[in-house]
Amino acid sequence: MYQACVGIDWATTEHVVCVLDSNGRRLSRFRVEHTEDGLDDLVERLGRFGDRVDVAVGIERPDGLVVDRLLEAGHSVVAVKPAAIRAYGSAETPSGAKSDPADAETIAEYLRLKADRLDPIRPYSPQTRALSLDPPV
Repeated sequence: MYQACVGIDWATTEHVVCVLDSNGRRLSRFRVEHTEDGLDDLVERLGRFGDRVDVAVGIERPDGLVVDRLLEAGHSVVAVKPAAIRAYGSAETPSGAKSDPADAETIAEYLRLKADRLDPIRPYSPQTRALSLDPPV
């Protein structure tokens, strides 16, 4: 069980973040821009909720800059399936009302309840990361 579970509703220019404690109580909700400064802010803010390995992050993407930054910071990152989140969200919100903050909270709650059945993304090995930094020949 994680100390905190984070849901990120990913978007092109900004991301909505919701942090829940292990009992499902909302600790924080905020937005960050999809910029270097915004992602620095995200990592710094999530670091306030405990050891990074104990602060798991759910996001509907298995890759990308946000995922890379979170993995580099030491967070457990789980790519949640959008269809699973939609199904879970519709069961929890029968009205079908949708909003980015509600979606982020749904992802965090789904992760909190299903964490033992979800596999975290494995960070790239140092060798693989070195290859990605080599300029093409």
